[in-house]
Amino acid sequence: NTVPFGGHSVYVFNGATCDAVHTTGCGQAPATVNAGFNPWGIAVDQATDTIYTANIADGEHPGTGSVINGATCNGTNHTGCSQAPAMVSVGFGAVGIAIDPTANMIYVTNTEDTSVSVINGNTCNGTSHTGCGRTPAKAAVGNYPGAIATDPAAGTAYVANFDNTVSVIPLTHQIR
Repeated sequence: NTVPFGGHSVYVFNGATCDAVHTTGCGQAPATVNAGFNPWGIAVDQATDTIYTANIADGEHPGTGSVINGATCNGTNHTGCSQAPAMVSVGFGAVGIAIDPTANMIYVTNTEDTSVSVINGNTCNGTSHTGCGRTPAKAAVGNYPGAIATDPAAGTAYVANFDNTVSVIPLTHQIR
């Protein structure tokens, strides 16, 4: 029996020393975070210095989102990378993730249950986990949602569905 989406790691490296122009740090071993069951999507909330991952969980199990403290797990500071990140339950087949920095909300697409989970980044972030145990609100979208992008100025999220449609949802939601 093979696992279709094997893995649980997110690798953290220094983008200042390993990018298209600067390559001196590219040969260094990155720090590793055990982010959960098959991390698929990743996004960074700069306001709270939090790294979020969407964990697909083989698409056959309830998905999760990992909440990593970017202040203690980043390209120059690895002290927090070995700590287990906080987890938040989302829908089945969590793959895409985007952040609305205006409202500090995190949107996770759930391929298997045609929804988007909305996580409150004010109460579920790298330093505050009080809201991570709550079941996030969900918005219904088209069949097999994948990539997601937010446009805070327009108050809108755009979700690319695998059936060649785009779902357009407002960035308003019921916070739990």
